[in-house]
Amino acid sequence: MLTIITGEIGSGKTSRMLEVFRDLKGGAADGIASVKLVSDTEFEGYDLVRLADNKRRRLAVRKPLYIGEFERPLFYDQFVFDADAFLFGADVIDSAIKDPLVEHIFLDEVGPLELEGRGFHPILKALFSEDVTAVKHVYVCVRDSCVDSVIARYGIKSYLLLR
Repeated sequence: MLTIITGEIGSGKTSRMLEVFRDLKGGAADGIASVKLVSDTEFEGYDLVRLADNKRRRLAVRKPLYIGEFERPLFYDQFVFDADAFLFGADVIDSAIKDPLVEHIFLDEVGPLELEGRGFHPILKALFSEDVTAVKHVYVCVRDSCVDSVIARYGIKSYLLLR
């Protein structure tokens, strides 16, 4: 089963996904969340957090705050992303897909980068395949403006929309 958690930017998609993760009763779960980084009152960027063990990796910083800390920077919109962080996230998702004990897989989030073939795009065909969604419950966060495009791009046939 595939559940798409949707809403506008800043509407609480990640919080909703984490709530679903915390409320699971039985069945192993894994995946990643993109958690906002705030210093004092200033929004700085995002960390990727592996849900199974809380391992963190910097995903993105706002361009004005970027000081060259990424080996393979990806400049997009108002952010500089660490291309290697996407590999970290894809490895987590790939491990969850292959682990027979994992019943629930979470990915936050799929958006414009993936629609352009970047970000988490390389792992999404496998994650959205019927082979996976028939035996595991997959949860993905997708902003409202990208839902139709994500469904079309990845050939998603069956899903539940959670707002």
